[in-house]
Amino acid sequence: MLVAGASGYLGSRLVPRLLARGRVVRALVRASSRTPPHLERAELARGDLADPASLRHAAEGADTVIHLVGIIRERGLSTFEAVHVQGTQALVQAARAVGVRRFLYVSAIGARLDATTAYWRSKARAESIVRESGMDWIVLRPSIVFARDGEIFRVLRRLTAMPLVPVLGPGTSRLAPIRADDLADTLVAALDRPAAWNRVHEAAGPEAFTFDALLKLAAHGRPLVLLHLPLALARPLVALVSPLPFAPATTDQLAMLLADSVADPAALREAFAVTVRSIRPILEGEDAA
Repeated sequence: MLVAGASGYLGSRLVPRLLARGRVVRALVRASSRTPPHLERAELARGDLADPASLRHAAEGADTVIHLVGIIRERGLSTFEAVHVQGTQALVQAARAVGVRRFLYVSAIGARLDATTAYWRSKARAESIVRESGMDWIVLRPSIVFARDGEIFRVLRRLTAMPLVPVLGPGTSRLAPIRADDLADTLVAALDRPAAWNRVHEAAGPEAFTFDALLKLAAHGRPLVLLHLPLALARPLVALVSPLPFAPATTDQLAMLLADSVADPAALREAFAVTVRSIRPILEGEDAA
C-alpha cells in the first residue's frame, strides 16, 4: 500500500503499526527530505503531490492508498486549494490510472462545502473527489488529533506558562480531541473492516472539554486567570495579523476554535472495533502517549 504523508505526525504512528502487522508499506516522501527513523523499513517512493508522474510511479502495484497529507495554515504556494484539493485530485487520478482499488482519506470534522472557513471547504471538496473516484473509499473526519508531541499540546503548555492566559472568545466550544495513537489504530483497523468502506466516519475522543477546561488541565493545578477577549475585538485583531508569516492564529483557526468538534465514540467502536481514550491523562501528566 501507498501512504502519502508517511513522514508526518500521524504517519509516524501509522507506518510502524502497518509494518508490525506484516503490511508492505510504500511511503511517499519528497525527494529533498531526509528519511525519518520510522520509515527505515518501508519502501520509499520519492515524489510530490504537485508531480503527477511521480505519483503514478509511487502508486504502481499498490492496492490501497492512505492519504494523510494536510495543512492547517497556508504558507506561500502551500495553500488549501493546492494541497487539499489539487493534491488530492492528482493522487486520486494517479491511483486510478495504475489500478489502485481502495482509497482512504483523512479529512476533518467540520468539512462542508458551505463551511465558514476555507480549510473546511477545501477538505470537503477533497472528500468529494475521493467519493467520486470510482474506487472503494473511506473518509475519516477526526477531531483535534492530540499527543504530547503535537502542536495543540505545545500551544496549551505555552499559553499556561504564565498565570494570565489570553483566550480568544468565550472559551466554551466543546472539543473532544482524539489521541493520535488511537487514530492510527483506527486507520489500521479500517483495512480489515469491509463494512466500513464507502462511508464517512467521524472520529473523536470519548470526553468533551471546553477550551477553558483544557487550559486548566494543562496547568496541572496551578492557578490561572483566563482573560477572554470578546469576539467583537478578537475577530478584527486576528484578521489584521492573519496574513503575517508568524501570526499566532489565523481567521480560519479562530473559527475552528469557536466551533464544537465532537462525535459519538460508540460509532467509531462499532465501525472499527477501536476504543478511543480520553486525553485527560496526557494533559494531567500521567500518560506520555
